[in-house]
Amino acid sequence: MAFIHHIMVSLAILATTSSDPNAQFRRPYNPYYGHGYGQQQGGYEGPGPYRGSHPAQPSPYAGPQTSLHSGQSQSIVARVDLKPADNSGVKGTLYLKQNGPGSAVLLTGYIKGLYEGAHGFHVHMNGELTNDCKDAGGHFNPFMKNHGNPFSLDRHVGDLGNIKTFSRYHPTEVFILDKIITLEPGRENSVLGRAIVVHEDVDDLGEGGDNESLRTGNAGSRLACGVIARMIDY
Repeated sequence: MAFIHHIMVSLAILATTSSDPNAQFRRPYNPYYGHGYGQQQGGYEGPGPYRGSHPAQPSPYAGPQTSLHSGQSQSIVARVDLKPADNSGVKGTLYLKQNGPGSAVLLTGYIKGLYEGAHGFHVHMNGELTNDCKDAGGHFNPFMKNHGNPFSLDRHVGDLGNIKTFSRYHPTEVFILDKIITLEPGRENSVLGRAIVVHEDVDDLGEGGDNESLRTGNAGSRLACGVIARMIDY
């Protein structure tokens, strides 16, 4: 009887997991980085480095919604090849995917060469990588807001928080789900053709108490950057 009970419980768990369309986004709770690296009802919340938003909720800057079941794929995929700045040795490859108009953007990938700790991670205005990434300009901020927490609407569009490096000897995983940025061409908040920049220091999320905190989060120098380039043949 105990064996049969064990099988029934396992089948129930499997059925629950299979019916959860967001199961692939679930991650364990991390008390240091908040709920961004963990499961919360309705999706990811909090200022953690691997953070995002519920994929079912549209961006506040999105246009009219379109069904994803119209028979044609509406996914937009982009790739970022990060190049080191000032001989930092930091490099990596990132992918961004948006499954339809108004849906959240999933950003994943790996970065090598970062030292242990949290590093500011932003979309910058220009897709220019010269001058040790300085020509990428400031944070992408089309609505002229202060720098802030990625879960606040009072933030730069390019404010993606921090990524966490656990060891300089292992690649840094990037896993971000964000509903403020978009890959849709022509939108004011579209990040296509702009640059992702990895910074040396932790982003204070606009809570540092000084003017620089409200501009850059005091995230320090630029270690690597890459252009967000659409993969046309996807």
